[in-house]
Amino acid sequence: METDELEGRELAAAVAERVTAEMDSFSYKSWTSPSWQVEWEEHASTERYFAPDYRPDLNIAQAWELVEEMLSMGHYVKLRPHCFYKPPHWIVMDESSGNTEARTVEVAICRAFLKAKAPQ
Repeated sequence: METDELEGRELAAAVAERVTAEMDSFSYKSWTSPSWQVEWEEHASTERYFAPDYRPDLNIAQAWELVEEMLSMGHYVKLRPHCFYKPPHWIVMDESSGNTEARTVEVAICRAFLKAKAPQ
């Protein structure tokens, strides 16, 4: 399915796959009481992206993390309502990967992110 046609859970899953494709598991210190010994444990850093409540297509805070990732990749991104549609659509303008439109800003951001992270 084309990126501009993805919606709902399919879109959220595609974003989660793309976000986690470059991630590895990470370790952190876990303090055990009362001996205060340090234990290293492996924890999958990808778990939150596959949780049922990870819905960047519905949650602006999660979608904004995608904008920040695009900016960190060097993309110049502009978001604005596309006023020629009734009701208005949103457009994400990215000089590197082109324009992306959708009914909501969250969906537009998700689709733009997928385009930005697409293999060249």
